[in-house]
Amino acid sequence: MRSRLGGHSILPRVAVSAALAGGLLTGLAGAVSAAGSAVGESLAAVIELYAAEASGGSDFPLLASRVQTLGRDRQQITETLVRARDLGVRADDLAPLLDQVLRLSADGMPVRPVLSRYLQGLAKGVPVARIRGAAETLEIRLRKADEHLRRSYPEIDALSIEDRHGMIDHVAYALEVGVRPETLDRSLAFMGKGVGGGADDAGSVRAPILALSFLVYAGVDDERSFELVSTAWDQGYRGANLERLGETVVKLGTSSGNPDRVVNRVLDLLGAELSPDRVFQDLDALAGEPAGGRISPSVPVDDPTRGQGGRHRPDDGSPGSSEGKLRVVDGSQSKVGD
Repeated sequence: MRSRLGGHSILPRVAVSAALAGGLLTGLAGAVSAAGSAVGESLAAVIELYAAEASGGSDFPLLASRVQTLGRDRQQITETLVRARDLGVRADDLAPLLDQVLRLSADGMPVRPVLSRYLQGLAKGVPVARIRGAAETLEIRLRKADEHLRRSYPEIDALSIEDRHGMIDHVAYALEVGVRPETLDRSLAFMGKGVGGGADDAGSVRAPILALSFLVYAGVDDERSFELVSTAWDQGYRGANLERLGETVVKLGTSSGNPDRVVNRVLDLLGAELSPDRVFQDLDALAGEPAGGRISPSVPVDDPTRGQGGRHRPDDGSPGSSEGKLRVVDGSQSKVGD
């Protein structure tokens, strides 16, 4: 999902969901040189090239041999290593990445978000040590997301690997943008009632988590965000409709500078028990969009160029904290608080 608000991407990341990460990996792979692409067809080939350059005491050769036994994400691992090699990154500097990939894989955790983080940083010329810091912070968030899901949505174990990884990544995204842990648990428990473990059910739980995350990112507090999402849920909003509702509030809230007023308006419309089509028609008119138009804000990224992401203040003044979120005002970007 490539999403933008007011012609501007409001968030730099996953969030890096598994699907989003996969799309980013595919896109960045195009930047690899023709020679690199040829090598990238074989994980063994690129690892052999790197292993030959590793220092005598490096862990790279051993880690690389273990990585080659993985049955998943081999192409993404290859693309990351090829990109790093094209940019002159040394084998010793990539050993921590391989160690992290093996660690996550062994624990049944998603690997693609970490690979995506490396590719983003490499594409922007970020030092590998700084990318590693962002990736380690991401791993902490992914593990916390897994804990939330197992506590509040035990059906996660019935999902396919792809769906489970996607759910973990979406919940990690919610934590990144500032959704409080207790609100997240409450939301998962509420939305997960009566929902099983199939792919459609995973989508039903994912949508409110994304909508909640969009709202919190836009500046709506947790309680109000949960009130809107749970009210919409009770009225039958699911999947794309619920995501669209959250996206629309973000668009209107960022353009007006008053997301709480927009939430009040949406709650009024929901209280009138109008059909979703009628609600979106009203909101589209308020936004000046053609009836039925889709607003698609992007999922935030814990970009290594933003520092450690989430509510942390970045060290380069770029968006990455509550003070640095971008607001779209009259088609231009300004930092919240400017």
